[in-house]
Amino acid sequence: MEEGHENFKHIVEKSTVGKVVIDLEGMVHYANPAAYTILGSNEKKIVGKEFSYPVSANKTTELRISHEGGDYRIVEMRVTEIEWRKKPAYLVLLHDITDLERIERLKAEIMERQRVDQLKDEFISTVSHELRTPLTIVKGAIDNLKDGIVGPLEAKQVKIVDIANNNIDRLVKIINNLLDLSRLESNKALINRKAIKTTPLIIETVHNFQMTAQSKNILLEQDIPENLPDIFADPDLIVQVLTNILDNALRYAQDRVMVSASRKELQTSLYSDKGSGKTKKEPVRKAEEVHKFIEITIADDGAGIPRDKYRDLFNKFVQLNRPRGGAGYKGTGLGLIICKEIIRKHQGKIWVEPSPLGGAGFHILLPQFDETVGFWRSLRALLVGARKKKEKVCLLSFTVRNFKELADQKSSEEMESMLEIIDSRIKEQIFRKSDLTFRYTPKDFIVVLPDTDREQAGKVLKRIEEEVEISFDPVPSGTILPELGIGVAIFPDDTQEPEALLNIVLNMAEQDKPVV
Repeated sequence: MEEGHENFKHIVEKSTVGKVVIDLEGMVHYANPAAYTILGSNEKKIVGKEFSYPVSANKTTELRISHEGGDYRIVEMRVTEIEWRKKPAYLVLLHDITDLERIERLKAEIMERQRVDQLKDEFISTVSHELRTPLTIVKGAIDNLKDGIVGPLEAKQVKIVDIANNNIDRLVKIINNLLDLSRLESNKALINRKAIKTTPLIIETVHNFQMTAQSKNILLEQDIPENLPDIFADPDLIVQVLTNILDNALRYAQDRVMVSASRKELQTSLYSDKGSGKTKKEPVRKAEEVHKFIEITIADDGAGIPRDKYRDLFNKFVQLNRPRGGAGYKGTGLGLIICKEIIRKHQGKIWVEPSPLGGAGFHILLPQFDETVGFWRSLRALLVGARKKKEKVCLLSFTVRNFKELADQKSSEEMESMLEIIDSRIKEQIFRKSDLTFRYTPKDFIVVLPDTDREQAGKVLKRIEEEVEISFDPVPSGTILPELGIGVAIFPDDTQEPEALLNIVLNMAEQDKPVV
């Protein structure tokens, strides 16, 4: 009995919940160590003294208890009726919820900040849209004045019109930047990714700046390897990024700007398709392939950027007072954050470091094109959009069921020519930019049709079947023709999982009767 009492006392003494026993007059008869900590006091100041807070039986209240030094604790107090030494008493349980309270307050502050940011962004976007039309009208009027349509201008008038025109152009640029950033941040920007040739893209962009560089007596050099691997990107958006960085480099350079590119292999999770980790096993990825990148570097020999400004550089409306840049020039402070958002949406990275030339070096990291990874990214993006819009998405599979037999009878050139015919016939019947075609394996062709139900898919299938039949007619004697099996699956009717959709169409195509 005595041992049990000691064990119970030990449990109470070690409890993190404060326990205080008071009589019906409010005098404290017992408090455990946790209660001393929570109340910010000790045994001498508590036991035998009146309890400092009002007590109501069978009620839960929240207290703010001040400690020395200005600190405080948020405490949940629960009171129950008990018997203490054969007399009625109250047991006061004290739970320290300060950290929970602070977390909730922090969450509320974050949500409020996000709400205010959203309102601000919506306001900026709305105002920008409203300003675009009147600015277009003003711009047209100024152009008419410059062109002399309303009559010749005197020299002083030409100067004033030029000033007005330059400022209108700057204002239009600011508005366009605001709208671009608004679309990117709200995920409303249309990003048309595809496999693009990296080397020609960079070289052509640099070439477009050669005359500007010459006019400023700046040497614009490039070190771009031939036949860099493709990247999976929207070419217009990547050119926009390169143009912005190159424009900045030429503005701040003293004598030289260098553009270079190289392959990079990084052990990083930057380029990952795993998402929440809840997706089923994908038989389409190789770990060593998803970590290959192209790094583009644009470096100048200007005064550089202080290291303590690197983080601020990619925030909204940030303008650094770098020397040079043209008398009176003022940017919008949005160019670099737009670049950051574009690169982020391409699963890449952009950052700045000191340049070997002595100025600033901007680095852009973009994933190399992987057709399989690109297909899965595009498919998942389509399904996410369809789920939000409550639309259907159709997946079609065309499988060459006698692929092995054909491969045994034909040369590799003949096989590839035959498969290219099938591929081209399929693509000829896909008319919308949003439609997606993909050669999943040498013998499996996948077509993804957004906003398409089963009935509409049947019409597309019929057109493709007819085209494939025509392409192999007439049939030379003894020729083995490809036997195409077809699979169809509809999102979300058949399943909502992209991997499951693909498995359905591939299995169906293997079992389906041949088309030709």
